[in-house]
Amino acid sequence: MCYGGRYFGIDPIPTALLHSSMAYPSLGPIDYETGYGPNVCVQFEDMANHNGFRFLERYRKDYVVFNDDIQGAAAVALAGLINSTKVTKTRLVDNKYLFFGAGANATGIASILVAAMKDEGVSEAEARSRIYMMDSKGLLVKSRYGGVAEPHKQPFVRDDMGPMDRLKDAVTAIHPSVLIAHPSIKFTLEAEPTGSLPFLDVLLNRISDLVRPVY
Repeated sequence: MCYGGRYFGIDPIPTALLHSSMAYPSLGPIDYETGYGPNVCVQFEDMANHNGFRFLERYRKDYVVFNDDIQGAAAVALAGLINSTKVTKTRLVDNKYLFFGAGANATGIASILVAAMKDEGVSEAEARSRIYMMDSKGLLVKSRYGGVAEPHKQPFVRDDMGPMDRLKDAVTAIHPSVLIAHPSIKFTLEAEPTGSLPFLDVLLNRISDLVRPVY
């Protein structure tokens, strides 16, 4: 509202705090209802991952809260995936999903994807089994050296595969039908010794070698 409203003839509502120290780092109990009414939706974004997830869990039982990094990107991604299944004539659960990146965006998408697959009639365990996730240290697996410490990644840690730190190796082993990557990640796959085109190069160049690619 404050930034875009003026372009649509809407007067901005100056509700922002002038000093960040007033809200951070404590962000203690806030009476939104008294200040703005019972139907207010509190939207927040651009926070560190641990804060974004923490504030959602802390306030969602008492207020309508929405984190754009975690939930907004997830809703848009899910809409794209649902529409892709109409083209491929498959269900969401019929696919394998490999996430290259495991931050707020990726885990938010994965969480809403699990919920959507459950709506198709499968258990949560079956839905989670369709999701593979990599962070900067490799595939999220229990046997990885040093483990996986971040709480928001825990639901997607697998125990049926060994450690892999290269995306190309994960693609070869998993054969995902959907690759979801954070837009800031740079793809650095080298060409195969045989001269064949790497999977991701095919994907990024929009070459017709793949049938109905989702990227």
